[in-house]
Amino acid sequence: MTPVAALLHLLAVVVGVFGGFTIMAAITPDSPPRETTPEAYAGDDVLPEDPESLFAPDRFAEALERLEEEYAGSGIVVLHVEPGVATVATAAPQEGLLDLGAVPPDELQRLVGVLQRERPQLELDDIRFFELVAAADGPTWYVQLDSVSTVLSPPWAYEVRLGGKRVLGSEMPEPIVAPEEG
Repeated sequence: MTPVAALLHLLAVVVGVFGGFTIMAAITPDSPPRETTPEAYAGDDVLPEDPESLFAPDRFAEALERLEEEYAGSGIVVLHVEPGVATVATAAPQEGLLDLGAVPPDELQRLVGVLQRERPQLELDDIRFFELVAAADGPTWYVQLDSVSTVLSPPWAYEVRLGGKRVLGSEMPEPIVAPEEG
């Protein structure tokens, strides 16, 4: 092979790789910046007991306020809260959907107290997430425990009404309407 042919092959490889990256960058959609995503975000590695956890009443209040502003005029079917992120699932506005303004900032701490009456050894660190669902019988919390706990045994989930004082069961409440896709 002559040096010209080798250089042409090398040039073709470089142009092909550069062209491939350029085309992929042009057709790949950009992720929205963190500030504009429709969620409340505290961090990926936040633990339930951390001060910045959304399980803390002040941080939960901020998350509720942000989500309420972001989704004003939307029908909220589900509020999902993990230590580091809170998101919602929406549907067309209708009667019976969630009103985030009606959720007290200390509601997650109150739920832990309700669950501790059933399971005294339960701590905030044992909870993976809280999910408030617009159910037919009213807003209902679904609480998922950490199933790899060395302290707790099943059941790993509980159902409690918003503001309720007793555990109703361990099944995920059925939303009154299916959330929109997307």
